[in-house]
Amino acid sequence: MEMRFLIKFFVVLVCGVKLCDSATESSAYNMEWVSSMGASGIFKDAHIEGKFVYCATGRGIEVIDISDYAKPKSVGKCATPGEAESIYVSGNYAYIADGSQGLRIIDVFDPKKPREVGYFKVKSEKLKVKSYFMDVAIDGKYAYVVDCGYGMWVIDISYPSHPREVIGVKTSGAAHGITIQNQKYAYIADYSGGLRIIDISEPDYAYEIGSCRIPGMAIKVAVMSIVRSPQSTVHSVESADSGYSYALVAVKNEGLRIIDVSQPESPHIVSSYKRGRIMDVAIKSQKSKVKSQKYAYLADLDYRLRVLDISNVLSPREVCVLDESGPYEYTQAIAVDGFLVCVCNLRAGLSFFDISQADSPQEVGWHDAAGQSYALALDGNYLYAAQYEDGLRIIDIENPQSPLEIGCYDTDGAVWDVSLSKMSTESLINQVPTKTVGAGLAPAQKTDATTKNISTEKVEFYACVADDVGGFWVIDISNPSSPELCSKYKTPQYARGISACGDYAYVANYSGGLSIMDISKPSSPKEIGRYESVGYVWDVECVGGYCYLAGAEAGLLIIDVRQPTNPKKVGQHDTHGYVWSLALANDYCYLADGDCGLRIVDVSNPDAPFEIGHFSTNGCATGITMVDSYAYVADGNAGVVVVDVSKPGHPVEIGKYDTPGYARDIKVAGEYIYIADSEGGIITLRVSKSESKKE
Repeated sequence: MEMRFLIKFFVVLVCGVKLCDSATESSAYNMEWVSSMGASGIFKDAHIEGKFVYCATGRGIEVIDISDYAKPKSVGKCATPGEAESIYVSGNYAYIADGSQGLRIIDVFDPKKPREVGYFKVKSEKLKVKSYFMDVAIDGKYAYVVDCGYGMWVIDISYPSHPREVIGVKTSGAAHGITIQNQKYAYIADYSGGLRIIDISEPDYAYEIGSCRIPGMAIKVAVMSIVRSPQSTVHSVESADSGYSYALVAVKNEGLRIIDVSQPESPHIVSSYKRGRIMDVAIKSQKSKVKSQKYAYLADLDYRLRVLDISNVLSPREVCVLDESGPYEYTQAIAVDGFLVCVCNLRAGLSFFDISQADSPQEVGWHDAAGQSYALALDGNYLYAAQYEDGLRIIDIENPQSPLEIGCYDTDGAVWDVSLSKMSTESLINQVPTKTVGAGLAPAQKTDATTKNISTEKVEFYACVADDVGGFWVIDISNPSSPELCSKYKTPQYARGISACGDYAYVANYSGGLSIMDISKPSSPKEIGRYESVGYVWDVECVGGYCYLAGAEAGLLIIDVRQPTNPKKVGQHDTHGYVWSLALANDYCYLADGDCGLRIVDVSNPDAPFEIGHFSTNGCATGITMVDSYAYVADGNAGVVVVDVSKPGHPVEIGKYDTPGYARDIKVAGEYIYIADSEGGIITLRVSKSESKKE
């Protein structure tokens, strides 16, 4: 099972444009990466530097402040276009082996604002198989990166913004791990190729000097130096310049091998530890008044941590094993600094241990992975993000190049959706739903007299939140930097979608149908109507006295809510897919229909909706927003698709962009596109139109 975490070849961050199929002139969309934040994923590797831990999350970098071990705090994130496999920090830069997207160089001078400044990718024509960077080590002005599609690359990083290839060294296996010793040798865990030793004393002329076959698949390696005591044949720890060197190689499903590399031309195995599925290894020396000892700390896929006494390399001795099962399975990597060990777990996040007593490590802190981005709402310079288990996040996007989280509110459940409502102290002053609505389906208007009265009253701003098992929440966001709970209400089932309109909020309750909430008094909302559907309901939009429901396998459901206490279904259109989300514009309803792409339904007569157009996407359409005559589709693993629907019966793709993770929702403001990407965080793209004509 762990293989899916080790090698995942896929090409991401592809910006493509498809011209219209007609002979008429059309606008093509070019999209470029602007920024990202809140990238989540799984902790795959870590590097401790001072009071910070720098983590490769599979989707980028996350910086954790560990000034207080008991309360580690995420302070900075930056997404990368590939699948960040490992990380090495040197000086003001973090270097990430980013899978299919090569080496990414991140400026971490300010740990709270990490940003990419350079990258290196292998030219495809050089390789017979696809390049995939797995691990990186830094020595001076060089980065040594292992590529499981080739071997090792030496990269000059004297100028981080312009890294330059120096030389490549081919290995026989699929290189997975690397470590450097004394600026002389690079040791590579070469998977089926065993251990490979590369002479890097002259980086421009690096070459393989020796190798050792190992039963099993070598995935990580660490190196130590020791001396032989004159009174004993047992190898004991002394200093790093002693002359005897050993490589500890983590072997998938086969434990650990200790290899004598004192003569790099002829390395050989001297001992083994044949327990566990070891994924990573780190070495720590601990001196006492009597003697100096060395310990190996092992990341085991089935346990949290194993500790070996390797003072006698001929007979390694297990001294401690932590946590056999549960959430601590799938430990992936380990980092050691002083008496602190950081354990990276694919399920449970980060664990921190005090190892001052090697045989009894004490847990001193824990940090979970960030919640995934599920949905977005926009208002002016603020973006409101439904971050699942991380609650509601409020982001200042005045400068799209540097989005900044300024507020947050953690709920009891998992936030799936958010809709905004501006209200006076007595009633709503803005009746237009936050999701785009066309002119043909205008919401009901209040009287002039009411409008005049409201215009003189204090305006308050609320986020209505669908909180899954937590139900329906109203959060006061009048002060974006300090959101406060106004009220919450337990809905019949899991609250998954929401639309606030007028004095009402409409909640999509998964298997519990539709709940109509009276929010005229935000501090005490109450359910006044309910529609019990057959099947699931994921999303809802309310326009002109009708609610349009994303009914999963049931397709589109249309509910008459002009009498909120007595909602009635008046129309339905069954699609060929699974409707996750929808948007309304003019007389049409645009459906994100899962694997079946985009469906366009004429709802000018709510009693008799009918499909007028269809466009097949490459992914799984889960989110959609409408701007002018364009449908912006969040297309799951395929990223983002822009479709020209000026002719609803003949929709045409005009642009697409593959995001790092799974695109779930999308919003547009001016030239910027904001994407809720499950693993990639909140991604900002800039869009530009270019005139093109088919020849």
